[in-house]
Amino acid sequence: MKYVNQYGKKLGRRNAYPGERRGPLDNGQKARLCIMAREAFEKMHGRAPASAAELEAWRREQQQKACGLLSLTFADQKDYPALEAHFLDLLGESGKAFMRLLKPELKEQRQALAVLARDCRERGLNLGYPSAICRKQYKCTLEEASPKQIWRLVFTIRNRRQAK
Repeated sequence: MKYVNQYGKKLGRRNAYPGERRGPLDNGQKARLCIMAREAFEKMHGRAPASAAELEAWRREQQQKACGLLSLTFADQKDYPALEAHFLDLLGESGKAFMRLLKPELKEQRQALAVLARDCRERGLNLGYPSAICRKQYKCTLEEASPKQIWRLVFTIRNRRQAK
């Protein structure tokens, strides 16, 4: 089969470029991960690695734990937050690691809330209206709602306006 690696994994990103949303990791990202891996190794073992091979074997083991990939050349942009969070956690920065894992979801939530606020403004509605719908349907506030729930509220407001 075309476009598979030596492990038989399909490589569906042959036209993607480094740094794109679904593209492979760029060299700067790989370098940051390798530097973080070396620092984590030194912190965990209390010494510098005896050889480059020892560090590489340990880094690959940790990468597999983080996202299931042995090599950074097979990692996509979607794998980068998990890898970065794993190495941050090994460095003892659990708070940063947690926020790094939440960052993509928080970004989606903020975008959905911005669209909801804009649609409410355009229709002359207060944010209390979708907030009440959210409490009734999802049993949570707008700030606690997932991006998917907020988008459903956006479409609910758009559809109710069109019906009138």
